[in-house]
Amino acid sequence: MKFFKINLRIPKIKSTKPIKGSTIIWGVLLTAVGTLTVSQLLHAAPQSREVLSPIELRDKALEDTAEASPDNTAVGEITITLYGTTPSPDIRILQNGAAVAYFSAESVSIMAQNNALIEIDGTKVSEPFIVSVTGSADTVSFADDRMSAQVEGNIAELARVYVRE
Repeated sequence: MKFFKINLRIPKIKSTKPIKGSTIIWGVLLTAVGTLTVSQLLHAAPQSREVLSPIELRDKALEDTAEASPDNTAVGEITITLYGTTPSPDIRILQNGAAVAYFSAESVSIMAQNNALIEIDGTKVSEPFIVSVTGSADTVSFADDRMSAQVEGNIAELARVYVRE
């Protein structure tokens, strides 16, 4: 009786090149930078701010309640001062997301509506600067004591304004 010879040899698999750790890190880094860049570009566009920003959603809800209240027509004067850069039409003052003034001088006075969110749009300016509320009418109060904002090429929230009649 003859025994059959069985070949039990396992074929070698060609080894693959291991992925370097630096390649993975660069891939994650480039993905993160790309995502953040697209996010910033979308937040800078007024149309997409309504969709993407939770601040805008909160403000839209507050505007809806403020429109229903009879004292929404109350207005009060506030003075906003610019520090750290020269006045420019590129630095805009926003009230509830709409541009109401720009810095033609170091201090600008605006008439703020009751329950208005005052923001500073510095998206067109490359150097950082600071903006502060330096004066207000007696009928004006603010949501918190922080009445200044540092702007670094973004839209920064300055203050929530309440006006008493």
